[in-house]
Amino acid sequence: MSDKDFEKDNINGENGVSSNPEPADSESSKADYEEESSWEFEASAPSLNADFLQSAGDAEIKVEAPQYYAPEPAAPQANQVASKDIVIKKEKVTVILSSIIAVIVIAIIAVLGVRYYTVPNSDERMNPGNIAVTIGNTDVSVGLYNYYYDSIVYEYTYYAAYGYYDLDTTKDFGAQFTKDEEGNELSWEAYFRKLALQRLTNYTMNYEKALEAGITLTDEQKEQIDSQLESIKEQASSENKSVNEYVNEKFGENCGLETLRKFLEQYFIAGNYYNRSTIENRPSEDEVNAYFDENSNKYQSCSIALIELEYDTTDDDTKAKSIENAKSYMSKITDVESMKGVMPEASASLIEQYVSAGYFETQEEAVQTLLDSIESTETRTNFESYFDEDTANWLFDEATPVNSVNYFASEDYGIVYVILKTAQPVLDDAQVYSVRHILITPANSEDESTSSTETGYTDEQWANALSKAEAIVDEYNKGEKTELAFAELAEEYSEDTESTSAGSSGLYGGGYEGTHIGEMVSEFEGWAVDSSRKYGDVDIVKSEYGYHIMYFIFAGPEYYYNAQTDLAEERNNEEIKNYPSKERAGMKNVHIAKPGDDKIYSASTSH
Repeated sequence: MSDKDFEKDNINGENGVSSNPEPADSESSKADYEEESSWEFEASAPSLNADFLQSAGDAEIKVEAPQYYAPEPAAPQANQVASKDIVIKKEKVTVILSSIIAVIVIAIIAVLGVRYYTVPNSDERMNPGNIAVTIGNTDVSVGLYNYYYDSIVYEYTYYAAYGYYDLDTTKDFGAQFTKDEEGNELSWEAYFRKLALQRLTNYTMNYEKALEAGITLTDEQKEQIDSQLESIKEQASSENKSVNEYVNEKFGENCGLETLRKFLEQYFIAGNYYNRSTIENRPSEDEVNAYFDENSNKYQSCSIALIELEYDTTDDDTKAKSIENAKSYMSKITDVESMKGVMPEASASLIEQYVSAGYFETQEEAVQTLLDSIESTETRTNFESYFDEDTANWLFDEATPVNSVNYFASEDYGIVYVILKTAQPVLDDAQVYSVRHILITPANSEDESTSSTETGYTDEQWANALSKAEAIVDEYNKGEKTELAFAELAEEYSEDTESTSAGSSGLYGGGYEGTHIGEMVSEFEGWAVDSSRKYGDVDIVKSEYGYHIMYFIFAGPEYYYNAQTDLAEERNNEEIKNYPSKERAGMKNVHIAKPGDDKIYSASTSH
């Protein structure tokens, strides 16, 4: 679930009363003056990082619509002409209605002021000029939209600087083009807006569903929000700035403290719902098997070796010469060692560029680093995202022999990639497991809970911890005995807060899913990978940290776990794509990133 946004001082709080109070009938008025158009999108949203505020300096971070009634027509009198003979010209009616509407608009503007309909604010007052988009039934302010949008731009410009994207941050984003997840070509600026809306829709959809389900903030989340906002106030004060001035600078135009409060509340509530829904809507084994059968190719991985040669794209002649040069080196490659042998010469011009650009101090260092990174193992999905479908088909076709060589010429990067196939494709069958647990630790000498292994616990303390764990198991057995019920108990009792919503990891309900062998203590892991385990098994396991009340979900090959999560994600993305959204009048006030714009480089987070 996943964003960005801003204005002057906090409403009636920091520097006096806001200059644009919203009238009681604002909601009814705005409907007649908004501009609407439907947005559609396909891409998948990146997930949100709860540590989003930490990079901002030192801070952590309806009134019913009026009804208009036409009077009932009076019954015709005896001396009147029959109604079928009465003709009212449509043009005249249109002129009259237009005149009436114009008078109404002028009167409203005279009372409310032009700013009410045109100017955004940082206090989350929803006047028409401050509503950028409506998603479902939720109005999104210009500031909140900007927050999401700027975060998207920040992410892509940040990684573009390291060569991950073909995006020049010194040039107009509207004049540079990329492709979305469906292969449609669009400008980078249009792509940023598309992703911002998708991320907004993801969180707003889950937020609205949470409200319908009666889900609210936990006490810990309320405290966390207050703490982060207080930290922002303190940082603003330390820089001799009003809060909203500071937030505007750090988080985006027309974004104020109330914007951040709204974002955090929606973020946590949406997350609370999403975490519960992923448990309740976990795909069945039959569904996962069917999905895997249809998409098995995407879970294969293949070992390769690769070198890069310069691709001169000046004109057709230089392109052809670059390809011929690459082919001449390909003829000398029969295995990994021979590829390593030709690399220093074949990649010489690129190595020189890397050294000149400061990536390496010497050519020798550059050569050794590139030699060390020649070999890799790539999934089909990842490989295809860097190259193309045809090259992926070549590599992952078992009819293509090991030690076959191919090339891919990228005009975007000015590189010809020479690729050596070093093994046949295989499924990623590394073993992983998914469990939930509730950790109960003995009390230390000060009667405080601790997971420190340095504190020696008495037999009495261990006995008390076991009694508490057994009481929780009894509570579980007397209830619905579902995974969700267990997760709720973990939220209430577990002292491993990092695996619950009380922590900063984004985990919920004591869950550790897709865990690789060797990541957890042996007692915990030994129980989880026992071949006799079945979904829903519950038991108590003792480790040096205390007693773990375990709940078994899954153990098996990683490709199967990935199919589980991909199927769930696809279903969620389909919901996002079909969730209603309408662009509103305030969209003309949103921030549009431009080259050299400090906003896009100081955005608060990489979600």
